Amino acid sequence: MRRGEIRWYTFKIPDKKRPVLILTRDSILDVLGDVTVAPLTSTIRQIPSEVVLTPDDGVPQLCAVNLDHVQTVAKAKVGPFIAALGDAHMDRVQSALLLLRWGLSGDRWPKRWTLWNQPPIFCDAAQEAHNQLIYFQSAGDKPPPLGGNVFNTQPFKGPA
Repeated sequence: MRRGEIRWYTFKIPDKKRPVLILTRDSILDVLGDVTVAPLTSTIRQIPSEVVLTPDDGVPQLCAVNLDHVQTVAKAKVGPFIAALGDAHMDRVQSALLLLRWGLSGDRWPKRWTLWNQPPIFCDAAQEAHNQLIYFQSAGDKPPPLGGNVFNTQPFKGPA
């Protein structure tokens, strides 16, 4: 089992077998008894918290990764392999999770996105959050340059 794989899982409520995307990082998967997953759904709402997949991605039908319903499940109950997402899709998943993490929802989202949005169209605050993440990944422990935005609420303290 690896991050980015799509596997079968049977949820208790509703009692339904559906594909899930593994979100837990690879470096810790072997030692955990649980794994964090996002269910796939055939209901495509065209909202920023989902990533649309097609049969070309290895899934049985057109569907979306539903990042509004991320949950932790027993690793032993996760079923067989279906497909594995590439870096481009996992980058989109990471961006959608980042948007959810910062609570950027409601009126800040565009009213509707096109079905094939690649990459996602971010509102200003979400784009800033995405830029901060990229900066931290590329610059190590250096703080990003912050101006008068929502991310400048506490001084940067660096690594502990």
